[in-house]
Amino acid sequence: MKVIVMSAQLEQARKALKELSADEKELLYFEFLEDMEKIDPEIEKAWLDEAERRLNDIKSGKVKTIPAEKVFADARRMLNERRGISSSGKS
Repeated sequence: MKVIVMSAQLEQARKALKELSADEKELLYFEFLEDMEKIDPEIEKAWLDEAERRLNDIKSGKVKTIPAEKVFADARRMLNERRGISSSGKS
């Protein structure tokens, strides 16, 4: 387990947080979430390029899609096999 030692700056922020109104806490919360969700533009572009490549592969017929129902059924079957559960649900 990772042990995190609280810095004096973090402890000061925690104490200040307790003094804020509910509205101020809500505003701070959304600003915090926005800050945490920032994505490196290079990484975002790489993912967008990959998604576009995959979509083009599907549209061109280069790759074949698998229906979600089949994927989930196969995944359940494999998990059950690893757990020693038969397809009827009995061990």
